[in-house]
Amino acid sequence: METGIPKRRCKMKKLVAIAAVLGLAATAQAGPWGKGMMGKGGPGMGPPPAVMNKFLKDIGVSPQVIKKLKNLHYDAQEKSIDIRAQVQKARLELMKLLDTPKPSRSAVFSQLEKISRLELEMKKLHVGMMLDVKSLLTPEQFEKLQAFHAEWKAKHRRGKGRRGRGPRGGPGAGPMP
Repeated sequence: METGIPKRRCKMKKLVAIAAVLGLAATAQAGPWGKGMMGKGGPGMGPPPAVMNKFLKDIGVSPQVIKKLKNLHYDAQEKSIDIRAQVQKARLELMKLLDTPKPSRSAVFSQLEKISRLELEMKKLHVGMMLDVKSLLTPEQFEKLQAFHAEWKAKHRRGKGRRGRGPRGGPGAGPMP
């Protein structure tokens, strides 16, 4: 009599593989400033435009350079949105491939490579933006900008000390601080 254990193990292996693949790389979303999609702040989104503009003026960045920085930011955000959408579609396609009874090893690996290329493209976009920003600022201004971002990130980190995403006391919430 068959116990069903091999089927259960196969399903578990598939679920573990899918979870591992989807958790391989998180796309970077940090830009020099912005509220993120839907006008709301989020992790890695940076300070709002008004705060960033004031800071840049305070450290002596000219209005012309501020305008260039804004344009760089908006261009990078637009490209970032496109790449993130491509990554999500590629991950969905990978899930479909893995969900078949006998997934093709070459198709799965090819899809993994596609996802990796897109994630590398995202990293290059962000590093390229950082290099562009660095080229527009003096070394002192760039250093102050980095310190400002680090301070902003530390102050506005979400979920500090909590696990999960649920509201305090709700599902997914960790121990109360």
